[in-house]
Amino acid sequence: MDMNSKYDLTNDAMQIIVWAGDARQLIMTALEKIAQHQFSKTRSLLDEAESLLNNAHKIQSRYMSLEASGTHIPYSVLFNHAQDSLMITMSELNIAKKMSIIMKSEVKNHE
Repeated sequence: MDMNSKYDLTNDAMQIIVWAGDARQLIMTALEKIAQHQFSKTRSLLDEAESLLNNAHKIQSRYMSLEASGTHIPYSVLFNHAQDSLMITMSELNIAKKMSIIMKSEVKNHE
């Protein structure tokens, strides 16, 4: 990888971190809405978070494909942090979606 590619790796890592952070904030807001039984707002927040995470995942997948095809990708603590942030936030999204379904069902059963 040349210097320009290294710069792209840094920029791409930062973009992943930003999108994952924005998605995490949306997920936390959605969890607050779940607690308040405001499920229609929950859905739109989680959809927006998922869109951001999908964008970030595309960047990560591009680097994984490059490395799998033989291109050397230098180790980057920043990119490692970006991947970690992305994967944790994706897990949080999955849990929040499931919590929304469970809570919706519980509220319905107690009406």
